[in-house]
Amino acid sequence: MTDAEYEAVREFCIAEGWRSVSDFARSAVLANVQPKDSSGSLTRDLTTLSSRLKEIDSALNDVSGLIRRVLGPGEE
Repeated sequence: MTDAEYEAVREFCIAEGWRSVSDFARSAVLANVQPKDSSGSLTRDLTTLSSRLKEIDSALNDVSGLIRRVLGPGEE
């Protein structure tokens, strides 16, 4: 990489908010070496998200029941 090329990359990194040229380079390299079919990753992410949302829903229902017991039946 020439000095001019490095300076252009450095200025780009500053403008885009990268911590360093090294962080930008690491990200660019990893983006090119990871499998191109990321649908499996997306599926896993969505499955995890769905599971977590079910856990949150269950916890909210539990808390709601506790609040009803403390406050008594009210208008719904």
